[in-house]
Amino acid sequence: MLEDDLFALADAENQRLRAEIADLKRALASAQTAVDELSADNAELYRRLSALAPSPAELLLAGLRIGIIGHPSRESDYKGVIERLGGQLHFAGASDKLGLIDRVVQKAHGTLFLTTWASHKASQRAADAALRYGRPLVHSDQPGLAMVERKLLEDLLPRIRGA
Repeated sequence: MLEDDLFALADAENQRLRAEIADLKRALASAQTAVDELSADNAELYRRLSALAPSPAELLLAGLRIGIIGHPSRESDYKGVIERLGGQLHFAGASDKLGLIDRVVQKAHGTLFLTTWASHKASQRAADAALRYGRPLVHSDQPGLAMVERKLLEDLLPRIRGA
């Protein structure tokens, strides 16, 4: 009898915990959806703001091939930033095949590696390729478009130009 009561209590607690876990999973999924929506809104706002900003007197990346290793869903956003500055994008997803990362570093005058989206293996492959081909490589743990532009202009561009 006592054993049956204990099993019943344990079963009730187990059911309560499973329901709580299910609620938490739903809340997490909802939060992830909100983060994704905010990220998309941020990208759109950045594009609109960029369109309002006066165009630079000089295309700072004119004639330069810029490599970016980052999140595949943001490739078009990165391309917009680089093309607005006069450069050409060479892109590899941070989780793509390592050979593609190697080729991007090889073809680009310089590469920005967004560490937020990458593995240590991918980071090492990019660093090795940069040394092998004599190309500058800059790392950033902040993947926002404004930070990408800032890193390109303040950190990567001077290294490309040898300043």
